[in-house]
Amino acid sequence: MKNNRCKMSSCELVTFVTAIACSIANTCSSDEVSLLAAVFAQLGDTLATISVREELLEGDEDTSGSENGSKEEDTTSCDGQSDNSSDNSTGKSGADSSDSSADK
Repeated sequence: MKNNRCKMSSCELVTFVTAIACSIANTCSSDEVSLLAAVFAQLGDTLATISVREELLEGDEDTSGSENGSKEEDTTSCDGQSDNSSDNSTGKSGADSSDSSADK
């Protein structure tokens, strides 16, 4: 599949994207342009997140080929950190929001 990649140079790619942006700006309303900008920004961020995560998983497979348990421990560790940080921030935010709402 890698052999079928687009052969555009960097300048050609930038020119192509700019032409699309100008076309969208000339045919869509200001609200539509704003929405499309937000959608494409989210798309770019999501693609970057997926790409980085896949690279990290490939790195884990390369380094833990002989260590079967380490991959599972890392996943549990990541899940635990995500859950704890979400709970803490949610708890603090909820308490802070309640306090600030009551004060006002």
